[in-house]
Amino acid sequence: MAKGTTLNRPALIAALAVTALVLLLERLGSLASLEGALLDARFTYGRSAPRPISDRIVLVGIDDSSIEDVGRWPWPRSLQAKGIDEIRRAGAAVVAFDILYDAPSFAPDEDEALALAIERCQGVVGANSDPIDFVDGAWVNADQSTALGRLLALLGESAALPTEAAIRQASLDDKWSRRFTETPTRFRELAAWIRLGALRSAGTLPGSFEDFTRAIGIPDDFSGAAARIVAQRIWERDRAWQALAKWMPPASGPPSPKETPPILTIARRAGGVGMVFGEPDSDGQMRRVHPFITTPGGDCLQLGIAAAARFMQVDPQRVSVSSERVQVGDRGVPLLDGMIVVDWPTAMFTDRSALRGGGERRPAIPFGTLVRVAQIRDAAERNEAAWQALVPELAPLVQLPEESLRTLPLSTELRAKVLDEIDFFLGDDEAATTADGLDPTLEVPAKGKSDEESEEARGLYIARLLRAARELMDLIPTRREELAAAEAVQRQLLEGRIVFIGFVATAIAADQINSPFGYRTPGVYVHAAVANMALEGRGLRFAPAWSEPLATLLLGILSALAAARMTAGRGALASLGALVVYAAVAWTLFAPASLVIPMAGPIIGGFASWVAGVALVAVISQRERAKIIRQFRARVSSELVERLTGDPDALSVRGAEREITVLFGDLAGFTTLSEQLGGPQVVSTLNRYMGALTRGLTARRAYVNKFLGDGLLAFWSAFGAEPDQCSLAIESAGVCQQEVAQLGESPEFRERPRIRLRLGIATGRAVVGDCGAPPDLNDYTAIGDVVNLASRLESANKQFGTSVLIDGRTASAAGGSAKGSLLRLGRVVVVGQSVPVEIFTMVDPDFPETARCAVTAAVEVFERGERREAIAAWQEVERAGAPSMAKPFLAALADEEEPCDGVLRLRAK
Repeated sequence: MAKGTTLNRPALIAALAVTALVLLLERLGSLASLEGALLDARFTYGRSAPRPISDRIVLVGIDDSSIEDVGRWPWPRSLQAKGIDEIRRAGAAVVAFDILYDAPSFAPDEDEALALAIERCQGVVGANSDPIDFVDGAWVNADQSTALGRLLALLGESAALPTEAAIRQASLDDKWSRRFTETPTRFRELAAWIRLGALRSAGTLPGSFEDFTRAIGIPDDFSGAAARIVAQRIWERDRAWQALAKWMPPASGPPSPKETPPILTIARRAGGVGMVFGEPDSDGQMRRVHPFITTPGGDCLQLGIAAAARFMQVDPQRVSVSSERVQVGDRGVPLLDGMIVVDWPTAMFTDRSALRGGGERRPAIPFGTLVRVAQIRDAAERNEAAWQALVPELAPLVQLPEESLRTLPLSTELRAKVLDEIDFFLGDDEAATTADGLDPTLEVPAKGKSDEESEEARGLYIARLLRAARELMDLIPTRREELAAAEAVQRQLLEGRIVFIGFVATAIAADQINSPFGYRTPGVYVHAAVANMALEGRGLRFAPAWSEPLATLLLGILSALAAARMTAGRGALASLGALVVYAAVAWTLFAPASLVIPMAGPIIGGFASWVAGVALVAVISQRERAKIIRQFRARVSSELVERLTGDPDALSVRGAEREITVLFGDLAGFTTLSEQLGGPQVVSTLNRYMGALTRGLTARRAYVNKFLGDGLLAFWSAFGAEPDQCSLAIESAGVCQQEVAQLGESPEFRERPRIRLRLGIATGRAVVGDCGAPPDLNDYTAIGDVVNLASRLESANKQFGTSVLIDGRTASAAGGSAKGSLLRLGRVVVVGQSVPVEIFTMVDPDFPETARCAVTAAVEVFERGERREAIAAWQEVERAGAPSMAKPFLAALADEEEPCDGVLRLRAK
């Protein structure tokens, strides 16, 4: 039949297999980041009609102008309190703080001033969760049979116990001892927190801090400040959560010690609490937030939800969270997998925060402006007080009753009379006195001075008083007008609204996130957007979970049929046309209905299915070319062939510098074996061993560069950076050792001398490229000191009686599973080099634990430079069953001329 009408079954099967693979990736969540990026694009480009944030939400921002006007953050808390009072005076309905007050300031009066301001506005304060804390559920619920459980139980009842005593009584091994001694305070805090929770559960919660210290084993006469500081911190944190409990629904699960409330002084006066913690997706983009986080006081609602609930006068304890939605009164916010997916408005607050078609923006109100208004108000109040203090002295001088002067501004007639009297007295003296904060009091000259001195002092006093009066008469009304104008503006912007206070300054990177608005979006935008969702009772709607695999399957089948039955052009038109229609429908429905239809899986599945089918058709049609490629692959590495066929210009004489991991291998004992065998048998035997090693290496993405008689050279990152090269190299070393051992046990080699494999592995920078005599005689290889180091490590195995030696750079970069088989031998200078390197050897699972511990201890003693103790330690290694490892160290220690500086210098290959 003509081409384009027959069904290419292999291509169809391949295309459907790719579709199945995409379905698997969907199931595993591997496409989540791409799906999130497509959602971001819909926010940015998919909404043509403006949907700005509600005008009931306002942002008071700590921006660059605020920091320039007021000073570097953090400002004194009493100064922040003045700005908060201005927000309250403007009539804000709710004030929500995306500012953490989880640590006390150095001045308790400052904390008290801020707490009182928060109390006056009944502010919703922010709580936080530490995402990098080492505490997790396994630690909190540690079984007392484990080392950690024993330690936490012991410290919970004996908080004053010294560190060494705790290690001994809890029977900690070396690993836990090191972790405990590195951060003892964190362990003690966790133990105190668990103990306090247990006391609460048992109904025996201490009534005071002193009772709590006794409950955790701190005697009243104990003088250790550190233990009491830890106890005080945990006690006040718990008291803060209990003070905030009235603003939270009951706890839906066990709390975590990672959750951090505001300080107790503020918690007691807060009018609500909300969680500000947000964790970005794996690609760093902020798309989802938890509706609440469980704390010792209850389920702490997300700050936006808590602020919206207070605005709608909904008791936060009556906010309900189900698997599908957060219900705030009669408004609901939908959830996806228990999370709020942020429905970003098209416009927010600052000049940089509008998406396409964003609509009207309401700039953030600088917090510094409010603080400056508060400072003007303070100065005005001081001036008012100064005027009232002046009046009793001023009245007789200007020959007017005090009552007529009390109220400013004065009438035109009175003002003219006062000024005439002042000018008459002062004459031509026009020197001004700044009246801001003026204290006009001046002591009357003391008795006993001469009349001349008294008269002169009195005259100076009156002159000063009159100059101040003249200035205050104009300044006070002016300040009143300034304040009235500022209050009118503030009231217009803030009255009856939810006010979020947060950071928008470009210099404060700690509170910036990635969002559709940009990679430096103020974090407070998240809370404002969530509050907007709650106020409007809407959010994103998501297609049913089954729609994504169904769409992927249908588009994959359609593309597979197009690739397997149609010509390339017609198949592309049919497949890509279907994908475009699907994408257009998903894109179009987002704007009017806020409906999110999955795009990544279906589009990738359909496209990949078509590509796989077309690719297999092309491969089948060029079998002759494939034969030639297979022939070529028989002579050089398959990786090099793939690189050359895909990009013939990839190889050049210049080469490229990158970090690589090099493996040198040598078959120990092969020379003895070759003397017993004939020439053909030697080659056959060598091929068997080298073939097994090559398969093990190439299966783990190594490039086997060359064979060196009975040795070989391989390295990783030959054609591009390989992130897992170190762990792959260590894994390959173990596999190669197993291959050699299995060949030695095979019937044909069992009666021959045993062959062992020595390996050296090192990681470092090298030049990788096409070296030799181009264009006729080339070798794609690596050149650099790391290659020489790997060779020297392979040879150094003979000194230590080991099979594998690995440099420290490789060991530190390897994965945890690979590190488990490594044993550190310390710093060594190999033959031919002068710089010491840290080396490790790979030991079998049956390597005696006593020997491992003995070697580790001996290396530590050797590195301290204690010659006699080191000799004893390495002799203990000999007795523990590892005499070969101890031999080079004992030889070096026996030589009195050899420096004892913790570095072993090898003298022989």
